[in-house]
Amino acid sequence: MADKKNELALVPIEQYAILAESPENMQAVIADNLGSGTLSPFDLEQIRVPGSGGTLWERKSFDDPEADKDGNIQVREVQGIVVYFRDMRSWWEESFDQKQGSGAPPDCQSQDAIHGTGRFGAGSQGNPTGLCSNCPKSQWKSDRKGGTGQDCSQVRTMFLIEPQGLLPLSVKIPPTSVKECRKYFIGLASKGVPYWAVITRMTLFKDKNAAGIPYSKIRFDSQRMSLETREKIKGIQQSMRAVFENLTIDVSDTRGSEVTE
Repeated sequence: MADKKNELALVPIEQYAILAESPENMQAVIADNLGSGTLSPFDLEQIRVPGSGGTLWERKSFDDPEADKDGNIQVREVQGIVVYFRDMRSWWEESFDQKQGSGAPPDCQSQDAIHGTGRFGAGSQGNPTGLCSNCPKSQWKSDRKGGTGQDCSQVRTMFLIEPQGLLPLSVKIPPTSVKECRKYFIGLASKGVPYWAVITRMTLFKDKNAAGIPYSKIRFDSQRMSLETREKIKGIQQSMRAVFENLTIDVSDTRGSEVTE
């Protein structure tokens, strides 16, 4: 159960700056600022889960005075409106321990967690269909370290608008929290609530896998908005989705989050 004493209050939806903008204007702003082609993690402000069981989020800030020399700050929680998300997969033939650096491109990847391209793409010897569901590296207990997880990492990238923001942030959900995120979204769906029709809050807690290795796990909770506000957000969400769903998202920076449950 979450420690309510250590959580920050949710910012009322009425105070969100995005509500003062029209969907058409926001679509134009995003298109102008991102341009075309590949969406790099560096195009938008990033928020990431730390390693080794840390309970503070790591984020890249463009203008925070408390940021370190690399522009990094730590925050206790993340809250905002999720306007788009995408599930993806990435697999490297050599493990992170074997290959120095995290910037090497995957040997196989998927932009939709359904169709793979690369080593196990369509027509490959190891996975002729190219479907991630058939790939030997996506099967449970395929973890090269002998764990019960998948050797191919499934991650989720969420685009989230904070109370003071007009452009979304890029939030990387690591393999160890994808299941929790899916359960959260399905829980909203069971109540007839779209994921973009709530204020989502994410905090971190420390957990351990079967091998006793600590990792950070995300806890999700939400607050609904009025039907009037929901209609306003719906137009903005649709405009932003039109921009993001056709872009290629770089999955190279998911390397280094190789702890499995």
